[in-house]
Amino acid sequence: MTNPDELQVQMTEWRRDLHRHPEFGFEESRTAGVVAAKLRELGIEVAEGVG
Repeated sequence: MTNPDELQVQMTEWRRDLHRHPEFGFEESRTAGVVAAKLRELGIEVAEGVG
């Protein structure tokens, strides 16, 4: 597991990436894909395309 300092750095990078690629409301396909991928990396089961 990542230590808290490393996690903070990673989360800051994710936030900056998402802000570099803005999407219109209810059309966040890239954002949803990025979040789903990060959750899977953490071992969390993800269901996509349901909302």
